[in-house]
Amino acid sequence: FLLRAHVLLWSGDTPGLTKLMYLTGHNSYKGCRFCDIRGIYLNHVYFPTKPPMEKENEYERYDPENLPLRTHKQFKDRIFQLNQANSKRERKELETEFGIYDS
Repeated sequence: FLLRAHVLLWSGDTPGLTKLMYLTGHNSYKGCRFCDIRGIYLNHVYFPTKPPMEKENEYERYDPENLPLRTHKQFKDRIFQLNQANSKRERKELETEFGIYDS
């Protein structure tokens, strides 16, 4: 008899899922695997919905009830852009911007 197995669901802790999904991780500027907000660095990267007063004009504000979500199409488009990078430096910059790496 032929046994066929299909992955229907996977789970894990944040670092494990990050590696499985080829994301840069929860400590990166694009650390959320669900939404597309950008973190702010102040001794470490964090994700405020309202930027600190001294940097209010430098960063975007986010409505916690309506965060910009990552989409499957966006993920595929960004992987395509990573693969089209002309240099390692450009690729690294795109990985930081997108929060995705493609090995």
